Amino acid sequence: MLYKVIKYFMLKDIKYIAKLSLPLMFAFFITMLFGLVDTIYAGVIGENAITSISYFIPMEFIFMAIYVGAQVAFTVYFSRALGANNMDDLKQYYAAAKHVLKYLFIGMIAIFFIFLAITYFLPLSKEIITGIRQYSLIRIAGMTLFMVPLTLLDSVLRSHKKMNQSMNTQVIGNIVNIILNTIFVFVFHWGVFGLGFATFLSRGVAMITAYGYTKQFSDFRYILKSKTEKSASSD
Repeated sequence: MLYKVIKYFMLKDIKYIAKLSLPLMFAFFITMLFGLVDTIYAGVIGENAITSISYFIPMEFIFMAIYVGAQVAFTVYFSRALGANNMDDLKQYYAAAKHVLKYLFIGMIAIFFIFLAITYFLPLSKEIITGIRQYSLIRIAGMTLFMVPLTLLDSVLRSHKKMNQSMNTQVIGNIVNIILNTIFVFVFHWGVFGLGFATFLSRGVAMITAYGYTKQFSDFRYILKSKTEKSASSD
């Protein structure tokens, strides 16, 4: 009898953990597919295209590590405030998250310019160097404009246990990436620039999708409303 009770509660916990964790695992996998999809299409363009985008891959791993770390931290603090139903703490956490993202934004820009300076000393052909700069510039622009806000939006979704919606943002973004890559590479023949631009636009679609999901939460609308009222009163 005791064994059945323990088994029941263990099975119940496993199902609950799986419900929360599996969509997150799949979402992280889909996020990493953005770079893999670009590599596959670069292989169709040619060896120089593969070389051009491969130089950005280490930077992408660095940014993804920062993205995941910040997201986990934000989710923990947001969940704590929501669990206690403490809107004041939640408001402070949102404000703190904004400051962290601001410095993250500045840091990513600084890293890009350092990387750009390094390209002047690489013993590569002019075509490859141009491809590296084009691809990196567009990818960094997409990360700073869309991935940084998406870090906050995804954390809001996950703190509300909306793991499937968080996963959907990445799935939708990746589907758009594949469609745009196909159009830009095979129809417009934009080469490496097309790969970067497709990823740039698909990140934007993912962010807009996440924002659409996030707007349903009253606490998030409260934060936005209080920010609007504060800025209006200061004017």
